[in-house]
Amino acid sequence: MDATNGNGGGATSSTTTAATSKDDDDTPRNVYRDTNAVPRNLDSTTLHLGLKEGQIASRIVTVGCSGRAAVIAKSLDSMQSIFQHASPRGFTTYTGTFERVGVSIVAIGMGLPMMDFFVREARQIVAGPLVIARFGTCGVLQSHVAVGGVVVTSPGSLLIMRNPDAFLLSSSSKTATTDVGNGGGKAPPPPPLPYLVFAPQPSDPALSLALVSELTAELGPARVTQGLNASACSFYSS
Repeated sequence: MDATNGNGGGATSSTTTAATSKDDDDTPRNVYRDTNAVPRNLDSTTLHLGLKEGQIASRIVTVGCSGRAAVIAKSLDSMQSIFQHASPRGFTTYTGTFERVGVSIVAIGMGLPMMDFFVREARQIVAGPLVIARFGTCGVLQSHVAVGGVVVTSPGSLLIMRNPDAFLLSSSSKTATTDVGNGGGKAPPPPPLPYLVFAPQPSDPALSLALVSELTAELGPARVTQGLNASACSFYSS
């Protein structure tokens, strides 16, 4: 789980419209506005979430699959008053209230691009601070964390990216050389690192503390752990 708080908005710019096709009735399709900022459809919805102002809350739980989002949405106050939208880009949103506080559950799939689309577009259509927690499944490297436990990533999360150059070097780059010292000698360049590991990005301390407190009260201390998360750019190759 992670969190982000912020008051900043998306960049502003003059309106730009791009049209890619027209139907037989001469109605333009795929026409966007604000293409130099965060693009919107002509009905003011964002490109990927498919949402506009008022359709997503400032407190958000994200998950990977739409089935899990539907299960969590059953915990909202009233199913009859829940806003639900499935976008053609793979995002499913449920917005309602929990204990009379506005909450959204959003299925965003997996991977860095999907999270990037989600955070930027949600930031564009929600005024004021955002509170976002990711609820997902992960493997663990610590033997004391039992299957079925919950790990709150209070220390934050680090990114691991696979470096394609380390695996797909061209013949020219394999034979390249560099000058060594004043003697004019040649030596092959050092091989590129196969993986790039970036510095951890901290989670929000207040939100992490609240999560640990509530989860411990609900599940017991034996099932709640705090630890550093590692996110990879690919499920398999990283």
